[in-house]
Amino acid sequence: MRRRYSQTTVIFLLCTTVLSAQTSRAPGTMVQVQSSQRVTRVYVSVQIDNTSSKEMLIPVCGSLDEQEFLCSPLAASFEVRVHDKWLPAKANCDCPMGGLPLAKGKWLGAGESAHFTLSLPVNLFKLTKGQSVRLRLDVYPNEGAMNRMRGSSQLYSEPFPLP
Repeated sequence: MRRRYSQTTVIFLLCTTVLSAQTSRAPGTMVQVQSSQRVTRVYVSVQIDNTSSKEMLIPVCGSLDEQEFLCSPLAASFEVRVHDKWLPAKANCDCPMGGLPLAKGKWLGAGESAHFTLSLPVNLFKLTKGQSVRLRLDVYPNEGAMNRMRGSSQLYSEPFPLP
């Protein structure tokens, strides 16, 4: 079931893409971007397939329903390609990024899949429409590591155009 986000603003682009994933320190796991939208916020819908033999804890700040979860923005970010390197997208302000500590997570067992939505304000990062970005998600081995924001593994999507 796909959720539609209604806004009075015009949606510039809606794309549905299945992407293979690159992983770092979390082998055998796939992050597939299913869609992204740009309104007053950027909504990125992903499916995470845990094809590894270990379970992982994905930080969330809630759920849309029993099958779709809201990714915590503290554990997710965009990266941009600069020359031949992927670097974190720069924030649009000189303020520190932060918020409530990571307190809730969705366990994803070995061989399981789940749908997640990430929602960020359009102007949070210095990004432009159509720019190639990739999504970085931090995942944790247990609740203690997540609460301390230590010992995470990173999952990366393949590049996709920012709506």
